[in-house]
Amino acid sequence: DMAQAKFNLDKASEFDPTNPDILLTKAYYFQTVGDNVGAERSYKEALSQYPNNADAMNNFGVFLCSNKRYAEADSQFMRAVEQPDYIRMEDTYENAASCAAQSGDKAKAARYFDVALGYSPLNAKLLLEAAELALSTNNHTKAAEYMQRFSQCGHDSAQSLWLKLQLAQ
Repeated sequence: DMAQAKFNLDKASEFDPTNPDILLTKAYYFQTVGDNVGAERSYKEALSQYPNNADAMNNFGVFLCSNKRYAEADSQFMRAVEQPDYIRMEDTYENAASCAAQSGDKAKAARYFDVALGYSPLNAKLLLEAAELALSTNNHTKAAEYMQRFSQCGHDSAQSLWLKLQLAQ
C-alpha cells in the first residue's frame, strides 16, 4: 500500500526530519514507485546531511546503476567502501560488481567479485555470480574454482546445475 507507506514516511519525517534512516527510506520509496527525481533528491539530501553515511552511498549507487549512470554509481560504491566504520563491504562490492557487469566492464566486475568474496569466501550467491561472469569471459579455470568453492557451501539449484553443465561442456 504505497499511499499508506508515503503517509507513514511523511509522519515519521515530521517527528524526526533529519533521521538518516527515514531519509534513506524516503529515497527507496521514491525509487520503488518510479519517481527518479524524488529518489535522487532524497538520496542527495541524505548525503548532504550525512556525507559519511556509507549505506546512503551504496543505496544511491544502486539507484544510479539502475538508471545506467554507471560511472557515478561506481564512484558512490567506492566512496562507501572507503568509509572507515563501514561493515557491509561484501554487499557494496557485490553491487559494484553487478553494476560493472551491466555496464559491460567485465574485468572490473571480476575484480569487484573477488574483493566481495574476500570478505565472504563461502557466499554461495556471490560464487555463482562470479562463476557465471567467469564463464561469460571464457575463464574456465576461474569458473571451476568458484564452482568448487560453491560445492563446499551451497545447495544445487537450477542456476548452479546449469553453470556446472556449461563448465563441463
